Amino acid sequence: MVRVEIYKDPIIAWVVLRCKYLNREGYFIDVKPIVIDWDIFSSACFGYVEKDDGMSCYDKFEDNEEVLAVIPAQPETYLVYAWVNNTPIVLGIEVRGAHHPDWKQLALEKYKEKQRR
Repeated sequence: MVRVEIYKDPIIAWVVLRCKYLNREGYFIDVKPIVIDWDIFSSACFGYVEKDDGMSCYDKFEDNEEVLAVIPAQPETYLVYAWVNNTPIVLGIEVRGAHHPDWKQLALEKYKEKQRR
């Protein structure tokens, strides 16, 4: 039996970044969420990176990134992730009033895809 646990961490703001292309001239705009974790020993981070032994908080800027603005997030905005049979899976962002997928179904699909690799 496959065990799926869905978690949602609140997004408190968005960081707007100007990023330099690494392989060509010019810049592009990127937006990253600032997430508050339930763990009192963690500080805010930009989201999570899936690791073999769990998830890691992504909290560093790249050398090619410049902060342009920090914008407050709408209330009830979340970064959604899952643990499927002790495997971490980042699913996406949920915003109140906006459509979002069935998180459990998406977690199962991503888990099956990981197992095939």
